Amino acid sequence: MLNLIDILYSFQIAVLAVVLLRLFEEGNIFAFWGRILNRRPSLPDWIRKPLGYCPRCFAGQLGFWFGICISTIRIQNALIVIDTTTHLVAEVIFKACLYAAFSIFFTEIIHARSQTTT
Repeated sequence: MLNLIDILYSFQIAVLAVVLLRLFEEGNIFAFWGRILNRRPSLPDWIRKPLGYCPRCFAGQLGFWFGICISTIRIQNALIVIDTTTHLVAEVIFKACLYAAFSIFFTEIIHARSQTTT
């Protein structure tokens, strides 16, 4: 399970995803990346969407990989001996999925909020 700190990390990941997606728009500093994604319709969606073409997919990828990294770092720093590594790997994957889910959830909230204010 994620604790409050992890949920706040997920919110920060969602904010990062939204900001990066805005920077991918034409006229901004990373517009070249948006143009690359738009010019490559031959790329399958399962590649294009997590790279920034889809806000939910992009936030999910950021959350998933951040979850993998942060869980692995925490486990390496912990001085707890675990009997089997199966539980360890399952916990890391589960937490990474939760990070992805919360990041997508918060991205949806931020995106919906920005649509109502414009």
